[in-house]
Amino acid sequence: MAWNAVLCLLLLASSFSSLSLRPCTGKSHEVAGKNGVVAADEVLCSDIGVDVLKKGGHAVDAAVAAALCLGVVSPASSGLGGGAFLLVRSANGSTKAYDMRETAPSCANKTMYKGNATLKAKGPLSIAVPGELAGLNLAWRNYGKLPWKSLVQPAIRLASRGFKISPYLHMQMNKTKSDIMADEGLKSIFTRNGSLLGPGETCRNVRLAETLKEISDNVESFYNGPLGQKLVDDVRKAKGILSQEDLRSYKVEVRNPVEVDVMGVKVLSMGPPSTGGPSLALMLNILEGYTNFSDIGLLSHREIEALKHAFAVRMNLGDPAFVNVKCVLRDMLSKVFAETLRKTINDSKTFDFSHYGGRWNQIHDHGTSHISIVDRERNAVSMTTSINAYFGSTFLSTRTGIVLNNEMDDFSMPQPKGTKNPGVFPPAPNNFVEAGKRPLSSMTPTIIVNKDGTLRAVVGGRGGSNIIGAVAEVLLNYLKRQMDPLSCVVAPRLFHQLIPNVVLYENWTVPTGGHFEVPKEIRTALTKRNHTLQSSSTATMCQFVVQEFINGSSELIAVRKVLSIEAAMSSAKNNLLAILHLSLSMLISCHQEARPGDRGVSVISYSGVVAMEEGVCSDIGRDILIRGGHAVDASVAAAFSLGVVDPPFSSLGGGGIMLVRQSTGESRVFDMLETAPVRAIKVLKILEQYGLPSGVSGLLGIHRTIEALKYALSSRTQLGDPDFVNITSTLFSMLSTRTAKRMRDNIDDATTYSSYHYGGKYMDVLDHGTTHVSVVDVRETQLDGKVKAVIGGAGGMFIAAAVTEVILNHFASGMDPIFSVMAPRFYPKLNPNVLYYKTIHGWVPSTELLGRR
Repeated sequence: MAWNAVLCLLLLASSFSSLSLRPCTGKSHEVAGKNGVVAADEVLCSDIGVDVLKKGGHAVDAAVAAALCLGVVSPASSGLGGGAFLLVRSANGSTKAYDMRETAPSCANKTMYKGNATLKAKGPLSIAVPGELAGLNLAWRNYGKLPWKSLVQPAIRLASRGFKISPYLHMQMNKTKSDIMADEGLKSIFTRNGSLLGPGETCRNVRLAETLKEISDNVESFYNGPLGQKLVDDVRKAKGILSQEDLRSYKVEVRNPVEVDVMGVKVLSMGPPSTGGPSLALMLNILEGYTNFSDIGLLSHREIEALKHAFAVRMNLGDPAFVNVKCVLRDMLSKVFAETLRKTINDSKTFDFSHYGGRWNQIHDHGTSHISIVDRERNAVSMTTSINAYFGSTFLSTRTGIVLNNEMDDFSMPQPKGTKNPGVFPPAPNNFVEAGKRPLSSMTPTIIVNKDGTLRAVVGGRGGSNIIGAVAEVLLNYLKRQMDPLSCVVAPRLFHQLIPNVVLYENWTVPTGGHFEVPKEIRTALTKRNHTLQSSSTATMCQFVVQEFINGSSELIAVRKVLSIEAAMSSAKNNLLAILHLSLSMLISCHQEARPGDRGVSVISYSGVVAMEEGVCSDIGRDILIRGGHAVDASVAAAFSLGVVDPPFSSLGGGGIMLVRQSTGESRVFDMLETAPVRAIKVLKILEQYGLPSGVSGLLGIHRTIEALKYALSSRTQLGDPDFVNITSTLFSMLSTRTAKRMRDNIDDATTYSSYHYGGKYMDVLDHGTTHVSVVDVRETQLDGKVKAVIGGAGGMFIAAAVTEVILNHFASGMDPIFSVMAPRFYPKLNPNVLYYKTIHGWVPSTELLGRR
């Protein structure tokens, strides 16, 4: 039998929170995609941005609305009390970089902290002059199409009516609990009856709503009016140094982006005071000189070495208004300089930090949020916003509801006279505090352009100093390793900041149960090269939007690591693919790569979903749902179209079965010709006897699953068309818990057996091919929350194994929907007694598993 992979489609009615992590790649279908894509950290903010695009707004309009939303629902990471960098590329090819970074107050100076790092990191003296609002407003005045007031209104509603505390925000609250309890403003918003608000509880910030209302009418009130005076009064009362004059004199700097032609594309990013763009350019230029990108251990070593070089050089940068950075910037963008550094990299070993030529100690910035946006005309925005540490200065202005930044901590602080730290670089003078100066940053908002000037990608991330390495790894995966967008983003990452001389590798579990860890193969390769490794539960969240051209039409694929996703697909009409967030009662559909050219799919939508192999057919089905059609209407239309575009696998000349469940709870099967569902149920009943999930976890669990599948295969040959064969007793037996227990008792955890052991009487039928459609319409979901999943597969006799394993992955092992269908699978046969296995990205079964004979 000729076969490739079994294609599984899983459609879930999900109740995950908006923090559910898990991106998915490939084609998907979302109406909002026709007007553009918005990928933000919070689903509410993504939706708000998409609504702006639907109304004809520019990408900058969407950025304004989404950023203001983030300031409300993600107050530990961003907000009006912070700053940002915004890169905007117009459809005509021009690009501008908006520097709305915070500045040091006019009373600030380099000796103000007298060596006390705590004063610099927390409290009113850590507050710099916020610039986000000024930057958003200026960008809107230059590019916006919709009224300013309409862009602020959604954030006002969220602040006044309240929003649900996400698991991620709750984690941030827990980590800063003592600070929240110690600050009157934070405590009033994020606690109730003396305890922190929990995940899912409603949080309101009425004062912030009032502030936003005033801003919607008059932005100047913040920088030169009564609103700003309230903010200053609160900070001054707490012994801070922010003044009304500081707000009045704040100026957004509109700069040209840094540019570098590398790896066949043009990279546009943010220049100083951000070190992100120059460091990214230097890393990519260094790595471009290599030809071997298949040896993942060697590649990882080279990435780390390039990152160490970039970090060594970046601390020579500073605010260009105060420091001459032209020579340093020229070097960081230079091919010749990159080649010089590349020659110092030894493929066999790493070195002490002094080898890399660094002179100054590093800054360790924190936090941030990132937004990637592309609108219908292909105007693009890459924006990273921050208040620095969790809840910034841990000070909330009670009269305005604004959480203030602690960006003064991103300045370097002179050592007290006489201080000596052997083996540690001194602080960077170019980054010392001066009145009106902007501190260095690691934020790396980036836009990638093809050689012909067309948009290629929009990327950025959150994660403080680790953003630079994360963005570089995503682009390297995509541009040189030819990985699909999902794999580029979801691959576990490595980080290095030169000092300390330690490689941090991702090893962490997300709230929904998914786990990210750098493979042992890579860790071993690095250890052999003398790297010191340390696992890290802190991760970066990258958002990656890619435009690809297929058969003359363009698609945008947007994927995000960690805070989940939404996608929207286009075929011939330049629609967009966006991956946004999972949200309560949203629908997720994903399917796995099957044939060349296919991609996995993830869709989260409020209006119903259609999951199948062919994008154009899914679009047709989805259009039916949008017009109010029933799930069956969509299935009929999709099936007819599938017979046209995929004739080798489906057509009017074939057959099939349809399972329909109504919101009343009634389910009906039309033309039941398949045995796969019954086999899957039998396998699950057998495995249930071991106890879930522990009984099916690990290598032993895989062995037990394979053995249970063999019993199901042996039983199915005794089934037949019920109009011609009495299958009542066989069917009853296959669904019986008693039979399952007996078969479970016959499974040996140490070995497998010949085909006869499993009780088979007849030769198995070798059916082939097939396609599958999963549909849920919005009406059924709203009326009935009992539907947990819709699943099926394409792959002939192997479908039962695939469906079983996907169900086990999700419902027993707690894997998210995407990884449930993307995980490698096993396919046992009885005649001959052979175990097929699928390899993905080099994965093969362990010798321990195969050793069970």
